[in-house]
Amino acid sequence: MNVLEVQGLTKRYPAFTLNGVSFDVPQGAVMGFIGRNGAGKSTTPKQKVAMLDAAKMLATKGYNLFATGGTHRFLAENGIPSTKVYWPSEKGEPQALKMLHEKQIDMVVNIPRDLSAGELDNGYKIRRAAIDLNIPLITNARLASAFIQAFCTLSVDDICIKSWQEYK
Repeated sequence: MNVLEVQGLTKRYPAFTLNGVSFDVPQGAVMGFIGRNGAGKSTTPKQKVAMLDAAKMLATKGYNLFATGGTHRFLAENGIPSTKVYWPSEKGEPQALKMLHEKQIDMVVNIPRDLSAGELDNGYKIRRAAIDLNIPLITNARLASAFIQAFCTLSVDDICIKSWQEYK
C-alpha cells in the first residue's frame, strides 16, 4: 500500500518546466537522508534541527533511515537510528549511489550546502540518480519537513481531492 501517490505533477520555473512528474511512497519503505560527509548534513545547523522532528517521525513510523557520515552522526547524537552510507567519492559500503540504483532507497532528501567541488560532484550524482531512477527527491529542508509530517500524520482518507478551481 502506498501512503502517497503523485501522478502527472507539473512545476514551472523561470528557466524550465517539469512536466508529468509521478512517484509513489510505499508504506514502511526506506527513506534516504543523504548529506555531505562530516558536515552533519549538507545544510545549515538551523536546517538540521528543523529536519530532526521529521527524522524522529520517520523512525517512529518504522522507516529505515540511511544517512551519510555527518548526518548519521547527528541523528545518533539525537537518539535516532540510521544506517551510515557513503558518498560516491568515498570508499566504503554501503554506497548511496549503488543503493539508489538497486532501488533500496525510496525517497531522497538532499539539501545542497554550498558550491564546493565535492558538494557539487557528490550531490549532483545523488540528485541526478534519484531523478533518472524516478525516486522522489526533495532539496529544501522546510518542504521536506512539511512533506514528511503530512504523510506521517495523514491517512489517504484524510485527504480530499479537489479540482484546482475549488482552491481559488
